[in-house]
Amino acid sequence: MANKYLTGFDQPKLCAMYVDKKLNGVLCVQALSRLNRAAPKWGKKTEDLFILDFVNPVEEIKASFDPFYTATSLSGATDINVLHELKDALDDTGVYEWFEVEEFVARYFNNEDAQLLSAIIDVAADRFNHELELSNEEKADIKIKAKQFVKIYGQMAAIMPYDMLTWEKLFWFLKFLIPKLKVQDPDADLLDELLESVDLSSYDLQRVKFVNILDSVKKHPDFESKYQNNTDPINRELAFEKIMREVMLARRKDELELYKLFANDPAFKASWMQSAQRMVGG
Repeated sequence: MANKYLTGFDQPKLCAMYVDKKLNGVLCVQALSRLNRAAPKWGKKTEDLFILDFVNPVEEIKASFDPFYTATSLSGATDINVLHELKDALDDTGVYEWFEVEEFVARYFNNEDAQLLSAIIDVAADRFNHELELSNEEKADIKIKAKQFVKIYGQMAAIMPYDMLTWEKLFWFLKFLIPKLKVQDPDADLLDELLESVDLSSYDLQRVKFVNILDSVKKHPDFESKYQNNTDPINRELAFEKIMREVMLARRKDELELYKLFANDPAFKASWMQSAQRMVGG
């Protein structure tokens, strides 16, 4: 972490911080609070922020903030194993069969008719809403777990270079299923607000727009030689970013708002690049 963040440096675009040194006391508060601000001019919201700390225990960070706040709320680090647990729990509900997830994802990225895709989702939604005769409490629990999976996977996939194809498939399936899961619960709206994720869905990204851009990336003259067949991981990353930047620049007239997000919103760009690389087989 650069020392400039400890000496009053201000950067309104800053939305992520990687901490690799010990922090405590007022210096801790000064450094981490650099992220605690919105920047409407750049489309930056407070919920877009995240910190990846490799060094400091939660208890020490909390102790540093306590003197400056009447109450300090700080949860523990996100454990990637929770995705395994959530998927196992969701698989066991009987709301969907895995072949349905596979079929949906295959058709989804083959740009098939939306009505055919909806039919697959509707089968699972009908099980949840009627066929399984679930109680409101059971429905709320399932929907919460589904939203947690989408939220956590969306965040973790943007910052970690792991490859879990089953998670990716379930992520896309649940994104379309969740809106059709009906829960008659007075606290449902509050739960939805708490579980909203900062991922590509936050930007109302349309499937056809994403698929078309991926096609352009694959057709780029440098895609095979400088990315797909490149064995150097660093050069591959640089090549992919250059290819994506050129593709987005070429499409900026048709999709200006999307281009602005890509160019000016680091959180969006990170999620976009990670998802794009996974879908082209990176």
